[in-house]
Amino acid sequence: MGNLRHSTKLQANELSRTTQVSTMAYNTSNWLPLLPATGLLFGFLAIAGCGNQAKEVDWLKEDGSYCTPDPQQRSENCYIQPEDDDDYEVKIKNKEDLSRICDATCGKIRYLRVAAVEGLRDLKALTGIKIEESATISSNPNLETTEGLRMSDGSGVRFEYNRELEKISGFEEVETSSSFVLEDSPQVEELSTLSNVEKIEGGEDFTARFRMENTGVKDLQPLDGVTFGSGTWLYLLRNRSLEKLPDINGEIIHITLQTNERLTDIDGLKNLSKVHGSFSVINNKSLKSCHAQEVADAIDFHEESEIRIRDNASGSCTE
Repeated sequence: MGNLRHSTKLQANELSRTTQVSTMAYNTSNWLPLLPATGLLFGFLAIAGCGNQAKEVDWLKEDGSYCTPDPQQRSENCYIQPEDDDDYEVKIKNKEDLSRICDATCGKIRYLRVAAVEGLRDLKALTGIKIEESATISSNPNLETTEGLRMSDGSGVRFEYNRELEKISGFEEVETSSSFVLEDSPQVEELSTLSNVEKIEGGEDFTARFRMENTGVKDLQPLDGVTFGSGTWLYLLRNRSLEKLPDINGEIIHITLQTNERLTDIDGLKNLSKVHGSFSVINNKSLKSCHAQEVADAIDFHEESEIRIRDNASGSCTE
């Protein structure tokens, strides 16, 4: 499928990850000593006042949107191009970029990045535009919903460091996804937008990923019965509310389940036909290690696969 092929530039842009849990914490020990003694109190007050409060941006509407274009103004016969000829992404990072998107008459974007737009609460400016290959929605401190986003079948998406994001939409037309990454978005509790996804797989020149880290997602039932392609990695880390995995079919490279404090049931992995790489189930305090081992025993592993099951709940799995 043509729209599954990402450029090598996109692959280079993908952050390399390990299975070790990362934390996003500010270390104040290095810079606090630099504050003058008389200004120390004011420094702490300034920090306390920042939080996640919505920044007042006078060029946004009261609801935090910039515009809601008429879909009829867009043509599906042309693409919105990056401003920089040397770039492959259409980037939205300020008022000028939003204005350009709002006024655009083309209805397609190959690669999109929306990053660090202060005050923006939705993606309505993208109304009438279809993302053909991939979208990265990153570090938007006030983004609450992805309303306006529309992904094409075969595309992939990355949501990261959107701390106020609650509602994800835009995958309703996607049956095959090349990647889905949701990181450091602790307000997101459900992924019904993925209900139509039947397969997650990469291409010849890139690896597909399904990765969730530091979210409030309670279950993955919308993905029940999904098939993973042989070039896919599954990472589930620090999802505080996740209790059970859906039935997952197909083949997979690596599986990592780490520090999901309420996870108790991973039986859905028994339907996998093959795991070619590692199988790591670590530090899931409600998941019994014996249950994880039972699941591992039911999976066909490559002869060089590494199985790591440790620091989970103790106890017997027999009544």
